[in-house]
Amino acid sequence: MHMLLIALLCAAVSDADSARAVFAKAQKSVVTVKLVVKISSNGHDSETKVEASGTVIDPSGLTVVPAAAVDPGAALRASLRARPGAPELKLESSVTSATLLLPDGTEVDADVVLKDTDLDLAFLRPQEDGRTFDAVQLKPVKTLPQVLEQVILVGRYGQTASRQPWVELSRMRAVVKGPRIYGMVDSDGGDALGTVAYAMDGTPLGVFVTKTSSSGSDSRRMGGGNEHVILRTADDVLEIAEQARKRPRPLPSTAVAPVSIPAPAPAKK
Repeated sequence: MHMLLIALLCAAVSDADSARAVFAKAQKSVVTVKLVVKISSNGHDSETKVEASGTVIDPSGLTVVPAAAVDPGAALRASLRARPGAPELKLESSVTSATLLLPDGTEVDADVVLKDTDLDLAFLRPQEDGRTFDAVQLKPVKTLPQVLEQVILVGRYGQTASRQPWVELSRMRAVVKGPRIYGMVDSDGGDALGTVAYAMDGTPLGVFVTKTSSSGSDSRRMGGGNEHVILRTADDVLEIAEQARKRPRPLPSTAVAPVSIPAPAPAKK
């Protein structure tokens, strides 16, 4: 029994050391995404400020966030669609300003270049080129860890906690099969939205996003809800990120196409 206890303590120390090593390397890639969002509903416009965690996945600054962060009305629209007889609500939102707040306090203006509501993935790109960012290098993963295997979560708190980075050891609760495999961890995951989960060897596994039921069947279950935090695999993120890299930079809403004014004809004598 004594030897078993020592072995367990050594394993716990080893796991903590692994988590700290991943944390030291990955924390600078987790940034705060500050958004100003215009919301239009039934002819009325309003503006709201949104903050979310995002992860830089390319040294050029390409950053992934949950699509729900750039479209706050998406979850409400999905929830209403899932309720039979619910009133129709015309709710649209658009990002008017986006900023990446880096760990050192630097603010970088960015554009939302792609949004995939089905996978709850959105991508932002800095407006100016030339800066090199700390980034997580995502690679395709053959499989997610098995149920009850440990994973490492690295995130960043909000303004109330001075945007400090955090690290957590969690375990896989479920691996859901389907057209697109995804995982669920033994944590509520709310703080982890927009951040990456890592295997114990430091391999990035995927990004935490939300998944909303379109049928409403989950919400009818006792104690159930129609929205879950899930681990979207690195393969899925890379697939959409490749499209984001190819997207042209959007024009500002105030941009005006140049107009060519012909020179006046010479006066007749």
